[in-house]
Amino acid sequence: MLISRDVTPIAPIALQSSATMRETALAMAALMVTLTASGGATPIKKPISAEEVLRLDDENRRALYATLRPEQLINPRDYLALLEQGLRDADTVVRRNAAGQTAMALVGLQRLKREGNTLPIDVSRLPALQDTLRQVLNDPDAQVRGAISSALAFSDVANAEIETLLLEQWRREGNAELRVANLKALVDAGYRSDRLNNALVSSLSDGERRVREQASRLTAEVKPPAALPKLAALLADKEMARDFVVDAIASYGPEAGVYLPTLEKLLGDPSVGGTLPERLRRAIEAIRNPQPQAAAAPKVKAVALADAPPAPPQPGAAAPVATTPPPATPAPTASPAASLSPATPAPQTPAPVVERKAPVWPWVAGIIALIAIVSLILKRRA
Repeated sequence: MLISRDVTPIAPIALQSSATMRETALAMAALMVTLTASGGATPIKKPISAEEVLRLDDENRRALYATLRPEQLINPRDYLALLEQGLRDADTVVRRNAAGQTAMALVGLQRLKREGNTLPIDVSRLPALQDTLRQVLNDPDAQVRGAISSALAFSDVANAEIETLLLEQWRREGNAELRVANLKALVDAGYRSDRLNNALVSSLSDGERRVREQASRLTAEVKPPAALPKLAALLADKEMARDFVVDAIASYGPEAGVYLPTLEKLLGDPSVGGTLPERLRRAIEAIRNPQPQAAAAPKVKAVALADAPPAPPQPGAAAPVATTPPPATPAPTASPAASLSPATPAPQTPAPVVERKAPVWPWVAGIIALIAIVSLILKRRA
């Protein structure tokens, strides 16, 4: 039995409706990486020092990095340094958790900085963290690479170096979902350039259906002029969810008028089902009779988190692939985490610092769902 792919989930589209919801979605995605890897480990019960982290065995390190927050440390200034250490850890689960926490932290810091709030952590080590992100971008684990892409995109104001790194990663990435994840990280962080447009247009011809679908969604936001003909050609691609394609074409407004006959022909096809016919009708109406639109909500745009952002590249100069970070501002008191070295193995002694309990959030979610169902039944009986 054939199952139509022309059914678009509502939630992912809704998540793109505002800058705040977009950042929440990114943070939740990073959180799911850590929860999946750790089994939902609970936070530590008392503040821990950088020295104690180095002495943790694999299991306790996994649990710690699944929920690591500055307030869990005796010296919160160690937070970024410990994230660096986690990104270089020999254990894959630790790296997954550290990458997820890093992405969440940088997305949250971006929001605070743009809103004019004081950042709750010392960002003097941010250049060192950025350098670590560059070096581990090719991690052998796909989940780690995906989280690092988002973290790197949100680690600084949009610049040619980060764009070059992520586009190079996109070109050589073998995982289909991560290919489009690299582009999505750039789009979500506010990057706009001809190079990014070309990558999006190229992705519309990707051999993987998922890449074509997600590239269609990203194209609706960026609207590269060269994408319209390829989007129109994808209307004949029955393998993918064409709702994404129709919405992307409609986002161009009157500029897509030349493709109205193609949309109308598809609408008249009796084999088209699911949510696609309604999407087609809305798209045709939007192109024929564009309505005045209220001012769009401001898009997320990454800003410089450190007080002194890196100097922009000189015109005509090739963007460097990696740079040596400037020296970090020394802390008033020397922090042991500042000298953490991945080349020096930490002693693996069990340290029962982390209390591991069965995760409670699945039970809470189940109870809430049960209450909702019972309430609905009682209302209907009434």
